[in-house]
Amino acid sequence: MKDTTGLHAHFNTASHILLAISNKAVETIDASNAECENQKLLAWQLVPALVLKAFSIELALKELIKKCTENTDPIKTHSLKALYMKLPADIQQRIVGLVSLNRAEFESVLADHSHTFVEWRYLDSDDISSANVDFLTKFSSAVRNELERAV
Repeated sequence: MKDTTGLHAHFNTASHILLAISNKAVETIDASNAECENQKLLAWQLVPALVLKAFSIELALKELIKKCTENTDPIKTHSLKALYMKLPADIQQRIVGLVSLNRAEFESVLADHSHTFVEWRYLDSDDISSANVDFLTKFSSAVRNELERAV
């Protein structure tokens, strides 16, 4: 089994940097006179940040499952919800608490963002959903927190 903890950290750092850049880009766009080029710049920064954020969460969840369960089989899914549901109930509850939503809200938002990596990485799908960057950031931090506890 490969240890993906370090890989997750690299993707997570990259996603934080790209999210910071995209947040700055959002601040600089004049809402009343947003030019096409500014919107293209935002898209080119935000899309990779979302893809990396979702992928870093996926890697962290897979690592957490390996550390906290007896599952030794390869986990072949990109579904954040499916991965989250494989975690022990106590870890699920701590993650929900760290994201600061009640369980029903959390699971609803997670379901909406479960396939962010797949939907956003090529942008050639008609199934692209909206993305809640705040949720993904909090979810990533909560999963990382649990991964550090498990080490």
